[in-house]
Amino acid sequence: MNGQERVIAYRSADSFAFFYGICSSDDDTRSLALNGICEVFNRWLDGYGSPPGGRSIDVMCGSEYTCSSDPRIFIREQLPDLLRLSIDCPFSDVRERCSEILSDLQVSRFSVRGS
Repeated sequence: MNGQERVIAYRSADSFAFFYGICSSDDDTRSLALNGICEVFNRWLDGYGSPPGGRSIDVMCGSEYTCSSDPRIFIREQLPDLLRLSIDCPFSDVRERCSEILSDLQVSRFSVRGS
């Protein structure tokens, strides 16, 4: 691999469940979940490591992950799911909001590889 090791990060159950609320067929439940997800991404983009609700950084990254205060870890972890949902989700509101988050990431010049 051109002298670079590929690092596969451990994802916790909480990490996989991050987008769980938007699977609801209820519009109000989905809207609340989308607002929460947008808020978390905004906090991560602004440099805050812990998601709202008092959940610690360690909960999102799992015990085998070496956590730092760098929220880009969490953004990188959620990018594949975010991209998939922006294209393939059966709910148009979810596709639109996920696309908006991706646009915000692009505008903020978020780099998957770090600064």
